[in-house]
Amino acid sequence: MRMKKPPHPGLAVGDNARRFYYRIGLKLMGVVAAVFVVYVVISAIWGDPTESDSTQATIALRIDLSAIPPGEILERTWQGRPLWVLHRTPEMLGQLEDSAVELYDPSSRWSQQPTAYRNPHRSAEPAYFVVFAQSTDLSCALRWVPADGDNQHAHFVDSCRGSKFDAAGRVWRDQPARRNLVVPDYHIDGHLLLFTR
Repeated sequence: MRMKKPPHPGLAVGDNARRFYYRIGLKLMGVVAAVFVVYVVISAIWGDPTESDSTQATIALRIDLSAIPPGEILERTWQGRPLWVLHRTPEMLGQLEDSAVELYDPSSRWSQQPTAYRNPHRSAEPAYFVVFAQSTDLSCALRWVPADGDNQHAHFVDSCRGSKFDAAGRVWRDQPARRNLVVPDYHIDGHLLLFTR
């Protein structure tokens, strides 16, 4: 006479049913996770073009350039940093060409600015210079020094170490700072200066 093998100790008949439902539940969760991953990948690849266009075209800051008199600076804040917009006069633009030999990086090769603004005036339009008003060595505040009898050229001065920058934010030779001032990315549309996110 053969003896029946006793069931595994600790496993009752209800445990087998419970294990079966756990397996089904885990498989369903795996299927849901796989569908979610596939959805995310497909959304990233194809996405909704109208949604991405509207996100890219969000204008975060708008400045009316016609409100800035020649020779004056408008102060704003952009990305948590002080931003200056200088309306340069024809005399200031002439000084930019004259001072090139006295500058550390006159062609802005080592500067941080949009590629389109890597020109002698470092801007989208020669008359308007847009810059973060912080020095490039210690991020100290800048001071604007207009041209007068004592100063041949209008320029920016670092308030901490005294580094001098011309009206295009280019650093003069033999200064503590070695990089030109940072020019943010912006666009000009008519008389409006636009910053987008």
